[in-house]
Amino acid sequence: MQVFSEAEVRRLLSPQAAMAAMEQAFRRDYRATAQMPPRVHLRLPQGGVFLVMPCHDPAVAGTGVKLVTVLDSPPPGSERIQAHYCLFDPATGALKALLAANYLTDIRTAATSAVATRFLARPDAATLGLFGSGRQAWAHLLGMGMARDFRRVLVCGSSPARSQEFAQRAAKAGIVVEPADAAACAAQSDVICTCTTSATPLFDGSLLRPGTHLNLVGAFRPETREVDEETIARARVNRSDSRLQRPVLRAAAEPQCSATMGDLCQGGGMAELMDRMRGQVFGMEQVAGEARRALDQMEKAL
Repeated sequence: MQVFSEAEVRRLLSPQAAMAAMEQAFRRDYRATAQMPPRVHLRLPQGGVFLVMPCHDPAVAGTGVKLVTVLDSPPPGSERIQAHYCLFDPATGALKALLAANYLTDIRTAATSAVATRFLARPDAATLGLFGSGRQAWAHLLGMGMARDFRRVLVCGSSPARSQEFAQRAAKAGIVVEPADAAACAAQSDVICTCTTSATPLFDGSLLRPGTHLNLVGAFRPETREVDEETIARARVNRSDSRLQRPVLRAAAEPQCSATMGDLCQGGGMAELMDRMRGQVFGMEQVAGEARRALDQMEKAL
């Protein structure tokens, strides 16, 4: 068995490789082969939840489980969200690798949002709005630039101070980010990523312009909700989570999904991202090649 630290996973898996791998997975329609039971939620007595997410896909000869602890009030110096991934040999059942998975979780989520944005957002989308200022917001800042060439980036954290700190960090990385309040971030953005665990809606849905694309990624429990009823009522929703996870998704206020503001789809249809992508040839050969190289690199490391 091999053990990979956060630094090693970060070195082996670039945001570009993660996006290429996610796009390839959606294109090949992993629903046909993957077994992915509903995510298990275990309440922690100290406040928080322990998540267990198993999956087996014979198409890639992979069996694994991601374990995530989300603490409501972590001790000083501890991460609020901590993730690990266990990779098994499906032939022998032996544990093949243990990966620290904070970065893996962040970049996988951001890569999914980037793929959704590439295929679903308006071609002229120019302003990116980020709600949140933590790890996921940072991963989305880095990842969304692979989907579109945004000319302006806004951030709305849980406080003006956190928004300013995020903007200063971005400046050190050579990225110009403007702190904004919730109303400005919602009204002026063409693409919005909500990266929070907020229990109440982050903005007034009536502020959103028609054609605004939203990636809703933070809410995963019934008591969390990032957008209001107005937003949902106006949206054409495209799930990026698979129907394999529908039982657990129904328990969450908002599964990871992407939406474009407009008329609600007739019949209440929920089109999945992979259904929108299949049959398209946009960058297919390049994407497949990048994904194969990334997977080969990870396989060599294992």
